Amino acid sequence: MDMRSGALGLLLGLAVAQAQPPAPQPPPQGIPPQVKLGQRVEATRRAASASETLIIVRDAASYIEAISRWTPTRRFPVLIDDGTLESRDHIALFARAFAPKQTLRWSKDGNTEAPFSEAGFARIDVTALTTAQSRAWGLVGEHPSDEALLAHWKASGHQPPGVVVIGLDDPAWTAGLALAAGRGQPLVFVKARQGIDSTFGAPETDALLRAIELGAESTGLPWRGLGDSLDAVTLCLNTPNRYDTGKEALAMSDRIGRLGDAATPTQRWAWCGQIFGSPARAAYWAMCSLFLQPDSSWVFDGYPDTPPWNTFDGAKVADYSKRVGFNTELLDSPRGGAADWRARVARPVGAGLIFVNTKGNDDFFDLEPGQCKPGDVPILSTPAAAVFVHSWSALSAGKRDRICGRWLERGVFLYMGSVHEPFLQGFVPTPVVAARLLSGAPFGAAVRNEPAPWWKITVLGDPLYTVGPMAKRVADAPIFDGARDVQEHLRDLLTAEDFSPAMTAMSLAGRDADVARLASALIATRPHKLTPEVAACAVLPLFRAGETADVWKAFARLAPASQRDPIYRDALWLSAGPLLDGRPDEPLLTLLKANTRSYQGLRDAMLLARAWQSTLGMDSALAMLRDIRARLPDAKSQEELDLATRAPPEGWGR
Repeated sequence: MDMRSGALGLLLGLAVAQAQPPAPQPPPQGIPPQVKLGQRVEATRRAASASETLIIVRDAASYIEAISRWTPTRRFPVLIDDGTLESRDHIALFARAFAPKQTLRWSKDGNTEAPFSEAGFARIDVTALTTAQSRAWGLVGEHPSDEALLAHWKASGHQPPGVVVIGLDDPAWTAGLALAAGRGQPLVFVKARQGIDSTFGAPETDALLRAIELGAESTGLPWRGLGDSLDAVTLCLNTPNRYDTGKEALAMSDRIGRLGDAATPTQRWAWCGQIFGSPARAAYWAMCSLFLQPDSSWVFDGYPDTPPWNTFDGAKVADYSKRVGFNTELLDSPRGGAADWRARVARPVGAGLIFVNTKGNDDFFDLEPGQCKPGDVPILSTPAAAVFVHSWSALSAGKRDRICGRWLERGVFLYMGSVHEPFLQGFVPTPVVAARLLSGAPFGAAVRNEPAPWWKITVLGDPLYTVGPMAKRVADAPIFDGARDVQEHLRDLLTAEDFSPAMTAMSLAGRDADVARLASALIATRPHKLTPEVAACAVLPLFRAGETADVWKAFARLAPASQRDPIYRDALWLSAGPLLDGRPDEPLLTLLKANTRSYQGLRDAMLLARAWQSTLGMDSALAMLRDIRARLPDAKSQEELDLATRAPPEGWGR
């Protein structure tokens, strides 16, 4: 018995003991539905081995065909390279965590050099998706029917844990196909308005609820109560994540899965999570959920050690994590302030589970003491699931200049946050969430108070993600005719000193550490080879390797358009953060001045001004602020900067 199994009963007992439902309830009979659901999901996950091959595609037909080659006993991850910095960084994140023996580019038509094709992802081919899912479960025939698949599941003893909802014109279907095929869940197709950061009203909500419930009913499986068969709804839609009551916003992922109409929900029949975004991002979320398991946690507790805040004590979270053998990093009082945060995020966070307690809005988070901004969200070195106890953080989940959006851009594939002011009691205490997750409860159920009315906590990602041991790995590689190993020409590229494609190939194969070593060697001995294209491949690997000075040197060699890329600018500012509490060199100050971030220009300016004053004096610092003031986007920001400069320099940017 491993440490996780031995601690299971203990943590489950802690989770049950510490949970405080709103009203007294009869004692549970038998296994709680959350645990029962988790056991079913884990049984399906562990029944399939994972091939040590990562497939990368660039078009919809290849993605569908690749997933159709899964079997109930062997699967392999399939990711989409859409050519953006985000998608390639997410592939690199996944590859570092999954550690494939080989990473292959493949195209159904044989053209692995073709650029990303958006057209196929915009058109939903229902027959192609349902056929691919059926084939992944061993059904043959040109177009197996839904009825045949349900009968096949019944005959094989598989009980679907939920339904997966896909929009007929929504690009997040890539996650839906993978999670339906990987977990054995019926697909439900709907038509719904997109706009993740907008709100639903009653008519649209009722229409979506009815469509989902009709889909569940059409399966012939029990679904109307927890603990029957269908206990989850995975919403793979870019639809609004909140509902407007006229007075406040409530989370749609907490509404879906309850009976009743939009305005008067009754009991819960399923736990819901929502996946949104581009085809590449949605596929990344699904593959992380299906193929990755955490073995470490990062806990930052920005709450005071007084009631009621200490109910969310990060030290207890860390203790539970250690009991199951996780490598655990805890930052807690007296190391729970903004300066502590900035010092820590100057290097990457590599934990698979992240727990953070803060206060604030969707564009800042207060710590004890001090305040941080979305740009202070850490760069990750592995995909992560995040529990973020903080008011408003998911109000605008689709915007990178807000807290939740920044976590998702960084590579978080599963997120709990709030779409409005939930009050502290709206959250399940962080130690309880940790104990539930580490006991095997699915994420979507672990973060919910039960029973509780419809409220403001949202789940973004696969609600059925469970924490357990990695699936069995097998070297048996899937056969993809015409596939090309991303590193097949690596030796030739390095010999020819064609470093940009060589670094790209290494990153896609999960070898960021090797990219960083190569980049540092070039900077030290052959700086003329650090072209703008090479520098663009080097900045993030250098950051993740902790080569701070080389991050700045690589950033300085970027093309002007790349220097304006917000992901690269974040790497620059995060790596420089601790130095801004001291006396940094003038070249770094000048580089930072030229690259303040528009969405938090005032905060950047004041942090920079404090360091500038320490190094170059007050007159020079004020002159620098005047230059930045002219670049601020609006009069309000300019007025706030004027007010901030009247404070003592030691308070600037705190």
